[in-house]
Amino acid sequence: MADTSLLSVVDESLQLRIYGKPVDDITLSAAAGSQYAAELDTKSLSFAWIYGVKLAGLCKRLPHPVIAVVPGNGKPASGCDEFPSSAGYLMWELPKNGPLAVLRYEVGTASEVVDKLLAPRLTVDHDFHIYDVHLSGTKVVGRVRAYLRLRQSTPFGEIKIVVIDRDDPFSIDLIPDLCITVFSIGVASLQICFHNNPNRVCGEARIDIDTPIGGIHQSFPIACVNV
Repeated sequence: MADTSLLSVVDESLQLRIYGKPVDDITLSAAAGSQYAAELDTKSLSFAWIYGVKLAGLCKRLPHPVIAVVPGNGKPASGCDEFPSSAGYLMWELPKNGPLAVLRYEVGTASEVVDKLLAPRLTVDHDFHIYDVHLSGTKVVGRVRAYLRLRQSTPFGEIKIVVIDRDDPFSIDLIPDLCITVFSIGVASLQICFHNNPNRVCGEARIDIDTPIGGIHQSFPIACVNV
């Protein structure tokens, strides 16, 4: 439940409340003269799992908890029913313009973690859909929009690859279960089929491409469109 009183809103214009639970198996101590601790106005620091925050009187839960470096050991949570102190939640009040260090959390062997950090990452952006489908005499006509774009991070920067970026017309005779290939470019092909009872056009795209971090061999079904 949100506290929207004037005093609360004024207080939160200067401070941020975060809610979480202490990380008991990792300890932390601030070095003498720590600027981070000084900006948080504390002499001690600790690690905590942060589950949510309170902003402008509204309590919000994070999509997933994160580990943060927080001042002191916290105090019993209050102000947000989502994070009751009876469930072990604590609260930290931070200067709104002060620092907050959030850590990436991953557990594994040293070699597993390092391999993941060094491995290039591949992001796939794709779309295959049929549109503007209608009858024209004894044929079904329409268009297919298809694109496949890859972004691969490497130690030397990001590589962008456009495998497909097309907008093609098609025309199929009104013959049940008749299929045509709209395009085939080596690494990709797209097939459109006509079915009856009810009359509909369906499609499937097939991608076969190898990258430095593994191959993409996948079929992308395209939803059927009634005509």
